[in-house]
Order: sequence, then C-alpha cells, then structure tokens
Amino acid sequence: MRTPLRVQVSEYDCVPTSFVNALAYLFERREIPPLVLQRVYMLCLDCMFHTNEHGHGTSDLAIEFIASWLTQFRSTKFKKFRVEADYVGSDHLHLGQGNKLVTCLNSGGVGVLSVKHFGACWHEILALSSKDRWLYAFDPYPKSSKSNRAKCYEFLTPAGPHDPNLRIHYDWLETLSDRQPFRLGLRAQRGGVLISRVKV
Repeated sequence: MRTPLRVQVSEYDCVPTSFVNALAYLFERREIPPLVLQRVYMLCLDCMFHTNEHGHGTSDLAIEFIASWLTQFRSTKFKKFRVEADYVGSDHLHLGQGNKLVTCLNSGGVGVLSVKHFGACWHEILALSSKDRWLYAFDPYPKSSKSNRAKCYEFLTPAGPHDPNLRIHYDWLETLSDRQPFRLGLRAQRGGVLISRVKV
C-alpha cells in the first residue's frame, strides 16, 4: 500500500512535504525507513526570519544536502529503499530538447521543483508526469481561491490519491521571469531534485 500524497501543515513546510510525497509516490509505505523521514525533516526548515526564529523555509543548500544524503543512504533492514536523487540547477534545469526533468519523469521518477508562488515567495511542488507540453504536478499548498490562468496553469481535482492537482504549460513554466506563479524563474534562480527509484 502506498500512502496518499499530502498537503503541507504550515506556510513553510513545502520542501519536506514534497520530499515525503516523492517517497510516498515511489515506494510502498512499508519500504520507507523511518530514519529517512526523520532526516528529511531534521535538515529542512533551516531558514531564519528577521526575528532570528528558525523554520521559515528551507535553503537551497539544505535541499542539495538532502539529495546527496538520500542517494547515499543504505539500510540492511529496508533493502528495497534505494534512490538516485540528483540536484539540478541554473542552466541544467530547463524544458528544452533532451532535458533531464522530462527524461526522469518518463522513466518513472519524480521531481521536487522550486517555482515562484503567489506573492514574493518560492515554493516546492512535486512534478509527476509530462504530456503534450504540460507538466503535471502535485502542489502541497492547500487549494485557495486562486483561479486558473488559461493556457498557463490549471488546478485539477485529483481522481486518486497519487494523481496531480496542478498542470503547468511548458511555455509558462519555462519563461525567464520570477514575477508570476508557477514559473521556474531566471536561470540563476532555478533548482530542483530529480528522484528515481533504483531497482535492487
């Protein structure tokens, strides 16, 4: 049995929620080591607010470290848990010919992607599949009153517990701008982790 994809429980935990959703999508619930969940949450939410309070978001450095740690993790008890988590950023994260993101999705993997969100913040979503120049994803942010933007992005009603709740058109997602939601932004701002299950 696989655990259903979940929404975040605060305004700031989109990164750990998306990583946990990635694992829930790729593995049966009995195959996921509790130590992996503990480490994901321990490493996330490391950003500080102006009041010197921790937990106001997750840094790119922490995301890179999680990807590296997941790739290296081995367990004698949870032998089926093996992943390849590849951090991609800058010019390497794009939707052009031969891009790593769609190659990963077409091979059964997923992508934890940083996109612009409503307002000034960045936000992590889980890319699940790609079809006809639309990227299908699960956005962990609870659905708000924000409406669709025709031919740009559309909120979906999932038919099942592992189905997407958002789709974004390539042309919109790829635009070199950080002024609108669900865009990858300028090349220097881009970042994401491509996660694939390794068969053992």
